[in-house]
Amino acid sequence: MAEKEDRYNLTSAMATAQSMSADEVLAAEKDLMTGPDSLQMRIQLLSFYALNQSADSFSELKKHANWIATKYSDVDSAVMLLCQAGLDFENLERQWLDNAKSDNPRILQNASLVFRYAKPRIAIAALERLCGLEPTHWEHPATLASILKTSDAGKALDFIEQALTLTDDTQSKLHVLTVATEIAYGTANLEKAAFYAEQMVHCAPSISAISAYGVFLAHSVLGRVAIHDQDLNEAARQLLLSVELEEVSQMRFRVPDLELAQELLNRGRVSEVCDFLLAAQIIWPNLKEKFESLIKDIRKGNLPVLSSGIGAALFTGKVPEN
Repeated sequence: MAEKEDRYNLTSAMATAQSMSADEVLAAEKDLMTGPDSLQMRIQLLSFYALNQSADSFSELKKHANWIATKYSDVDSAVMLLCQAGLDFENLERQWLDNAKSDNPRILQNASLVFRYAKPRIAIAALERLCGLEPTHWEHPATLASILKTSDAGKALDFIEQALTLTDDTQSKLHVLTVATEIAYGTANLEKAAFYAEQMVHCAPSISAISAYGVFLAHSVLGRVAIHDQDLNEAARQLLLSVELEEVSQMRFRVPDLELAQELLNRGRVSEVCDFLLAAQIIWPNLKEKFESLIKDIRKGNLPVLSSGIGAALFTGKVPEN
């Protein structure tokens, strides 16, 4: 079982990681090599490498992620989520197959994270077991919905409705509505996506109550609905609202959906699309060069494909050469 420091607050770790200098990181790595191991320090370093992604930092992230997943099966699930991308599944599989049969809710939740992409069937079984152990927790059906969204959207939305009946506060309801909107939108069910997006916007006490991704998603969906209704003014308004975000760090490495901007550009709303791309540079700093290039191209009278090369640019900060 994890000791007290295993419960180290990830929010505090992220805050510390944001202010760490390169020398402090090197000193912390040296301390781990020469002194007693520290889960708290491992989480800080994991957070640092997650916030400063590069080829070199990813190898360091993997080192700490696999140490944590091997030593601390019941670490806080927010930490395991950060570990997820760097896990060496082949070496961890046997240990985590046993963990997926645990009666410890935290270990089961972590098992669902470990297996989510490598073996989703096992992740689903762990979450179904969790639903039985903690039937009043909305998080479990909501996570099941997230996993099932590409393979069985209908079942995923059933789990969403179950999760919504279990939410007992506005913040958790907003989280579930974000997942619901994403699922419906991703399966081209625009009417259902708009239904959830409108609920999200209307039930929030303030825009800051919704996650940055939730804000961007909701307004993107409502903008697409306005396009469908041939209301370009409303669609353009929703496009600009989608980038009025207060906390953008979580968006940095999430590939932006540019479909609404593209549809408006194709319909001649050049000014609004350029304003959107300008504001988006703050949200996605790695795409600054890409967005500047698109703005120049648009102002020359061209109609570029906005999403072309966006993934490569996001992770390199460079515009791919043609």
